[in-house]
Order: sequence, then structure tokens, then C-alpha cells
Amino acid sequence: MKTVRLIYLVVVLVQMQLYAQPVGSPVAENGKLSVVGNKLVNQCGNPVQLKGMGSHGLMWFPKCYNESSIKALVDDWGMDVFEIKINYGLYYAKDTAKARAYVNNLVELFTKLGVYVIIQNVEGASPLEWVDIVKNEFTYFCRKHKDKINVIYEPINEPHGEGGSWANCKAFAEQAIPTIRAIVPDAVIIMGYKQIANKKISHIRIVIMTN
Repeated sequence: MKTVRLIYLVVVLVQMQLYAQPVGSPVAENGKLSVVGNKLVNQCGNPVQLKGMGSHGLMWFPKCYNESSIKALVDDWGMDVFEIKINYGLYYAKDTAKARAYVNNLVELFTKLGVYVIIQNVEGASPLEWVDIVKNEFTYFCRKHKDKINVIYEPINEPHGEGGSWANCKAFAEQAIPTIRAIVPDAVIIMGYKQIANKKISHIRIVIMTN
């Protein structure tokens, strides 16, 4: 019995550490986000609007994103969400291990500050050409950060051109979304599309964004 109680205490303490956020931070105030109907809501079910910025290409300004600059964005600008934009073709594929470490470090920094973070794939000219890479990399990131409540996943951001048709985006989503859901079933997923009127994807709990 003592052993069981000790194990339970350790589990509780670990969970408290995982979900502990700075007092007054966006994540501390809103907790785990979800999608209800057509609204993004916080842990209490109240609609929320996240405001922030994106990294632009990680390969162009790698020294800009450090703890001091990120803290200034949070403290001075009041940012509550940040997009980590992954350009697979221009940067990521050249040194996958280095790119993964860079993304992971940013996720840890934003988690430490209690800010929501979006792991985003910006290669979208022809979504289906990237689906295998996206499934592999998002499997990695989902496993790495599955216990964090502040991470949002965006497997496609800027579908455009002939390859960015609704049919291709839908086919991409129907492969990418289950890959993410298998590891983080309750995470918020963002799917980008240029026009969404009268369109449906056969998965719930996602946000569809226009470009």
C-alpha cells in the first residue's frame, strides 16, 4: 500500500511540474485549449483569441530567437502565441537533427514563459508532395511534446497554386490529422486553406484557417 501511494504521489508531482505555468501567463490563465463548434475555447469553455507573431523562416534569422528576445515579446508586446515556421525544403532537410533541436528549444522557451506555441509546416504549394515528411516529423514532435498543454500543431499553412486545391488539402488532412491524433488525441490542430466556404473535412476538433 505504501508503495502504491508513493508511486501515485510521484505521478501527481510530475504532472504538476509538467502543467505548472508562470502566474498570470496566457497558459496559466486559459489552460488547455480546444475547439467547440466554430470557436477556440479555453479550459473553462470560454472563447479565446490568441495574439502573437510567427518566426518567418527559421533559417534566415536563427540568432533572433533567444530567451531574452522572446521574453521581450511576451512581457513588452503581450504576445500569447508564437508560430514556429518550419521550411522543410529550404532549411530543415539540410540538417534534420539541428533543425529538430532548434524547434524543440523554442518550444521549451515558450513553455517556460507560459505562452502557446504553434509548430507549423509552411511548405504548402503542393501539400501531397510533403505529406510523408510531415507525417514523419509531426510524429516526432508530437511524441516529444505530447505532455505539454500549450502546443498547437499546424501540418499545413500556405496551400497555394494548382497543387493547393481543396481536394489535395483534404487528402493531405485525412492523412496528417490521424497521425497527430494517434499521439495527442485532444490537441488543437490548425489546417490552412485559401477558401473554406461549404467545405468539410471528416475530422472534428480542428481549426481551419484561410490564407
